[in-house]
Amino acid sequence: MGLNDILKSSSSMFDANVRIPLVHLNVLDKVENTHIQNAVRKHATDDRHLSNVKANMTSWYLHEESDVIGGLADLVLIECQKMSGKFDLVMGECWGNVQRYSENVVEHTHWPFLWSWCYYSLVNSTSPPLIFPEAKQSFEPEIGDLIIFPSYIKHSVPHSYSENERIVVAGNIAFKFRKPTMPPIDGFAEAVLCGANPNDIGC
Repeated sequence: MGLNDILKSSSSMFDANVRIPLVHLNVLDKVENTHIQNAVRKHATDDRHLSNVKANMTSWYLHEESDVIGGLADLVLIECQKMSGKFDLVMGECWGNVQRYSENVVEHTHWPFLWSWCYYSLVNSTSPPLIFPEAKQSFEPEIGDLIIFPSYIKHSVPHSYSENERIVVAGNIAFKFRKPTMPPIDGFAEAVLCGANPNDIGC
């Protein structure tokens, strides 16, 4: 049984009351917001609406294509690192979108990533909110707001009925796994770990 089958099977799904961390910061004074807007507009040329974001999008690696977005991604990594202890993190994906009238973001998750985030470069009082249905939370962000949340949490953005653009940068963060190191081992065990045939090892 694959993951999709498990998620669709009611016998494999259970309700649970858990506390969910939703981090809400304003970092407007730490970023170059006008340049962020310009970078997203410049790169958001994909209008096919093939992802859950039904709006013009950039590539999934905007942090590697734009220095100003890379700086924002680094800032977010620092905040997420504070919540993740000694485990190193890496920015797996980062994209931007420009949401206009009638456009929306379909309910979805970002599993199997660890943390997901949204930075609001351009919003106003008429912009649609960010909704977390399972947490029964709705955020009406202001310019410069950064929201960080566990990647497995469902979220969505309703259809926009605003004539104004809504410019967002978002991303997914994962653990940075490293090959484990082992101290030197003498004798038989070391030989086996190095690929020797145990039958060929003398005692």
